[in-house]
Amino acid sequence: MGAGLVTAAIPESIPPIVAGGQAEVMTEPVAERDGHFAGAAAADVLAHLIAGKNAIVFGPGVGLNDDTRELLEWLLRSGTAPDRPMLI
Repeated sequence: MGAGLVTAAIPESIPPIVAGGQAEVMTEPVAERDGHFAGAAAADVLAHLIAGKNAIVFGPGVGLNDDTRELLEWLLRSGTAPDRPMLI
């Protein structure tokens, strides 16, 4: 059993880097600030992106800044569902 369709939400400056090493992964560019997810703006994109998804994986490499913490808090409040596990 594999993961099936995988979409990686990544800061908008790095899709070419990810695509170069992981051609099978679809990428969704997300607003960034200083190379990290841009809090509320990222949440808007992720809300649309996670609709209909079966699972969420958060990390690794997301950093430890305030915007990342804000995004994780949003995911824990709004992104989880009883039938959608989240791995942090």
